[in-house]
Amino acid sequence: MSAAWLTIDTDDNNVVWFLGHLIEALRRVRPELSQDLGQVLEEHGDRAQQYVLTNLINDIHAGGDRVALILDDWHRVTEPGTIAALGYLLDNGCHHLQFVVTSRTQTGLPLSRMRVRDELVEVGPEALRFAPDESKRFLVDVNGLVLADSEIDRLTASTDGSVAALQPASLSLRDAKDPRLLIDHLSGRHRTIGEYLVENVLDAVEPRILEFLLATSIPAGAGAGSSRAPEAQHR
Repeated sequence: MSAAWLTIDTDDNNVVWFLGHLIEALRRVRPELSQDLGQVLEEHGDRAQQYVLTNLINDIHAGGDRVALILDDWHRVTEPGTIAALGYLLDNGCHHLQFVVTSRTQTGLPLSRMRVRDELVEVGPEALRFAPDESKRFLVDVNGLVLADSEIDRLTASTDGSVAALQPASLSLRDAKDPRLLIDHLSGRHRTIGEYLVENVLDAVEPRILEFLLATSIPAGAGAGSSRAPEAQHR
């Protein structure tokens, strides 16, 4: 089996761009595949969408070799046209074409239909979290840090076992004079982890969802002991 990789960007909201990128990704591992489809897209745009999708599936099936197409960061797609194009491929693709889709949301994926047909394998956040022994291998064996088991346990708990959070934490620990003190105060407010979350998580959230998160978030220092609480009760 050959594997093609396509990292989704915001311009893939345009279905023509998405299909063009999809074809180019597949042709990197199958150069003979669908040689005329890119030209058809250029000449006819989204009017050729159905023709391109159908012939892409037929060409892969006729080739006889299995291809795995990895779509990374699918959550960046929000337009119905591109969502429908992927849905068509998932519903009508042959057994020679398999998809691996990574996404922070499940929006725009025909998951219920695929579950019913037993065509879906889901790997959720729980399966991706590191247990303490996995954190130890990552922090000690891979990154060369000198940490006690109790410190690794606390670090795993504070990061919820997320390797995306453990990585910037490990970079900070390399230069820390007192790793135990840093671990005790480590949280999402830590500068390195906070910057990572802003750049790679919040920036990728849909504007309407980000607006909701900001509107419902609780500022640091707010709570029952706040001086504003009694005013709110009187009102």
